[in-house]
Amino acid sequence: MIKRLLPILLIIFTAAFAAAATYSVDKVPNVHLADSTRFVSNPDGILSPEAEAQANALLRRLMRETSAEVACVVVDDIDGEPDDFATDLFRRWGIGKKDNNNGVLVLIAKDRRRAVIRTGTGVEGLLPDGLCGSIIRANMIPNFRREDYDSGTLGALADIAGILSTPEARAEVMSKYANNAGSDDDFDGDAAFKAYLILCVFLTVAGLTLVVYKIIKTAGMPRQQKYVEFHKIQLMLLIDSFVGLGMPLIAYLIVYFICKRLRRGKHLCATCGKPMKLIDEERDNDFLTREQDIEERVGSVDYDVWRCPADGTTEIIPYVQLDSAFAECPVCHARTFHVVSDRITRQPSTTHTGTRVVTRQCVSCGFE
Repeated sequence: MIKRLLPILLIIFTAAFAAAATYSVDKVPNVHLADSTRFVSNPDGILSPEAEAQANALLRRLMRETSAEVACVVVDDIDGEPDDFATDLFRRWGIGKKDNNNGVLVLIAKDRRRAVIRTGTGVEGLLPDGLCGSIIRANMIPNFRREDYDSGTLGALADIAGILSTPEARAEVMSKYANNAGSDDDFDGDAAFKAYLILCVFLTVAGLTLVVYKIIKTAGMPRQQKYVEFHKIQLMLLIDSFVGLGMPLIAYLIVYFICKRLRRGKHLCATCGKPMKLIDEERDNDFLTREQDIEERVGSVDYDVWRCPADGTTEIIPYVQLDSAFAECPVCHARTFHVVSDRITRQPSTTHTGTRVVTRQCVSCGFE
C-alpha cells in the first residue's frame, strides 16, 4: 500500500509546490511600494541575500543619479507567456516617471528558462530590443545554465546601469520629478539596526565592566568613599540605559542598590558594635553645627546622622553634592562660598585688555 501511495503523494506535493511558485501579474510582490529603497522582487529566494542587496544598491544609485527606474523580478514561474507577462507587469506597476517614461523591467522566470527586458518609451533609444537581447545572451544565459543566478542577474543589471549612466543617456532620461528611493544609496536598514544592537550590547558590557572595576577599586575603602565612587557613575549608566534600549539598565540597577545599601543599609556603632538608627531629615538638624545646617539648606552637602540607641553614640556622615554651585570658603571652610555677581566693567579691544569683576560671598560667615 505504501509503495502504491508514494508516487501519488510525490505527484501531489510536486504539483502543490509548482502551483505555489507560479505567479500571476497581481501576485508578484511589488517590494518598491512597501520600501522605496528596494527594487528587486525575489520572493522565491532565487537570488542570494548578498546579490539582492548588491542589486538594490546598484538600482538605488542609478535612480539617484539618472532618475531612471529599473525594477527586477526573479521568480520560479509565471502564469502566461513571458513577453506578455512582462508587458502587463510593466504597465500594472507603472514603472518610470510619467513625464519621460524612463522605466525598465527585468523579468526572470527560472522554470521557464526565460528572461525578458521591457523598456519604457523614454529609454527605448538607449536600450533597443537588439541590445537587450545581447545583454541577456552575454550575462544571463551562460550563467543561468550553471545555476549561477546571482552573477547572471547582477551582470545584466550592471550593463543596463552602465548604459543609462553615461552623460548623454543621463541627460535623455532625467526626469523633472523627484525620486522616492531615499537619499543615501548605501543605507541598509537591517545593517543599521544590527549595528545599533551591537552598540547596545557594547554599552551593557562596558557598564558591567565599570561596575566590577569600581567594586574592586573601592574594596577596603570607608563606606562614605565607596558611596561617592558609585554615585559618580549612576547618571552615566542611566543615560546609557536610555540610549541602549534598556540593556545597560542591569548595570544601573546594580549601582543603584549598592548606593542604597551603602547609604541606608545596616550601620554598626563603632563603640558597642550594635546597630545604629538613622535620624530622619526633619530631626537631624538638632545634631548639626550652624555651618553644617547652612550647607544642607543650600544643598552643597547632605548629612546623614546615625545614633546608637544603646550608648547614645552619634556619627555624622557628610555627602558632598558634586553638582552644587557652592565651593569651600577659604575662611570658615564651610561649602557655602558662591558667585553672587559676574560682570565686565571694561570691554576688551585691539589695544587694551578688558576687566571682569567676579564677586564671591560665603553664606555662612559673610566673607566676600
